[in-house]
Amino acid sequence: MDNFQKIAAMRFLVTLSAYAYFANQDLSALLSCRMIQMTLIYGVCKHSAIGFVAYGSLLSCAYNDISGGYRFGQLSITLLKKFKAAEHMARIIHISCSMINSYVEHHHASLQAIKEAHTTAMKCGDIQLAMGVATQYCVHSFQCGVNLSTVEKMLRECGQKMKENKQHFYVSYIMVYRQFVLNLIGHSDDPLQLTGEAMDQESVMKFAIENKRSSLIKTINEFRCLLAYIFGEYTLASQLIRESDDDNLLYRPAFSTCTTIFIEGLISSAIACKTNVIEWKKKAFVSIEKIRYVSQHAPSNYQHMLVLLQAESSVFLGDNVKAAERYDNAIRTAGEDGFIHNQAIAFERAGMFYLEQGNAAKASHYYGQAHDAYLKWGAKCKADHLRLRYPF
Repeated sequence: MDNFQKIAAMRFLVTLSAYAYFANQDLSALLSCRMIQMTLIYGVCKHSAIGFVAYGSLLSCAYNDISGGYRFGQLSITLLKKFKAAEHMARIIHISCSMINSYVEHHHASLQAIKEAHTTAMKCGDIQLAMGVATQYCVHSFQCGVNLSTVEKMLRECGQKMKENKQHFYVSYIMVYRQFVLNLIGHSDDPLQLTGEAMDQESVMKFAIENKRSSLIKTINEFRCLLAYIFGEYTLASQLIRESDDDNLLYRPAFSTCTTIFIEGLISSAIACKTNVIEWKKKAFVSIEKIRYVSQHAPSNYQHMLVLLQAESSVFLGDNVKAAERYDNAIRTAGEDGFIHNQAIAFERAGMFYLEQGNAAKASHYYGQAHDAYLKWGAKCKADHLRLRYPF
């Protein structure tokens, strides 16, 4: 592309699309398509790299075209290197690692790239982007099973830097993540409520509703749902699932999306086991099929989720032999792939399975392993909850 006006138009679309992502995702999708269209008509320029990665994320997130999305993401990286467009590097890595790569590559593999993207954004003077990437690094570390005390420190320091740089947009998300971590560590009066040192749940939710921050509302509900499941409050968890069903977001981070599906499947399975209600069995099978699809592309991220969901479904289908085999498989796979938090959940569910079968010895073994895994992750509050609820 050698037309100065077209290049200027592409630069404008890049800037506009960054803000549209938060304000109107339909518009953001339209802008990414427009950037691709201009590139096809007038030729490639360095700004085309943003268009390709944005389009790749649209394919991955909105249309479940994982292979197509990944190809466009890789094309964006290639253009980035060809044009030596350092000013776009941080944004492209930010989008790729959150929306695309975790559908194909191991989730842990992106940590170093995200860290470097934050440094680059700071050097380029894009403070807003740098704070967004910093948030992503904290979230990514949490999802990779980094010890919760380390994650809490990272979140606390990140939130402080945002306040110093007057970047208040991401602070709300940092607050939610940090309070969730504090709850698991044991620094809250009620582990089911996101209220404590980092935030007040009612106040933040009121702010999110008044300002139409749908993504923030969903984040709060998802973490409350996860806390309810972890602490065995399945009725509350099921209510929060229903509240989160109305989701009109086109773009959702890859690993976060799959984790939500995974947790919804676990909750549905737990309720199906207790109630034998068809509705919850159907929801569990829907989650299994969704995770099965993504695990075909990135088994190192999602195979353990799939096998654990299958173990749970085997329980409510009455196939105890297959359930026992799948629990062990889920535990092994989660450990091999480095997801200590999900391994802890698998240990606990296996313990519950054997307890209900009347096998106290095996139940005690698996509960003990779950307790150790939760402690290794740093979730002392959950470890204590497990010890008090199921003495082993």
